[in-house]
Amino acid sequence: MGNVRHEDLCRSNECGSPYRYRRSSPHSIRPRCPQPPWEEHLGFGAMGIGLTFFGWGVALAVTSVWVAPLLMRRMARTRIILVVLPLLAIDLIAAGLLVANAAALVACIVVGGLLLGVMNTVLTEAVMEATDLPRSVASSAYSAVRFLGGAMAPPIAALLWHAFNATVPYLFAAASVLLAALSVLLGRRALAHIDDEPADTTTEDAAAILVGDAS
Repeated sequence: MGNVRHEDLCRSNECGSPYRYRRSSPHSIRPRCPQPPWEEHLGFGAMGIGLTFFGWGVALAVTSVWVAPLLMRRMARTRIILVVLPLLAIDLIAAGLLVANAAALVACIVVGGLLLGVMNTVLTEAVMEATDLPRSVASSAYSAVRFLGGAMAPPIAALLWHAFNATVPYLFAAASVLLAALSVLLGRRALAHIDDEPADTTTEDAAAILVGDAS
């Protein structure tokens, strides 16, 4: 756990856990609610849900493997993160407010996949370059913290859904994403050196990240 105490790695990890929470939160609501919003409000069956997240997965794959590396060749990593995270928050707020509208919610989910694909690659690349620790060590420390967000999402989303309504889990996720963006903004000096690293291996890394997340 000592590796997580590096300031630059810590800043990246603070971003990674809310990112993973946001990524998991739309999936979390359905299996744990007695009357999930997908079926209660939208009339979605198993095929509808499957096709929705198929579109989400394709969107994530495209931006993770092809779009993110192009962006990193033209923009600083911290700038990409500070642009994409607020966009993710806006997408989550829209999903929460439009949760009863099937077409709008599906659109928000697919758009979220596009944005998360960029974050999937850019944030992981940033973590790899954020510290002088070996890449394997940095990756392990980051993964440990990031997947805490994924583990937290299902119970938190379900509790918020039961206590309030289907909108609140999305708003909570949006707030966590904005806090992550604030952490990166405040820690920009510590993370400045990640913007100087070349992005020559990002396509290969993006493909490896995508395969690893899918397994």
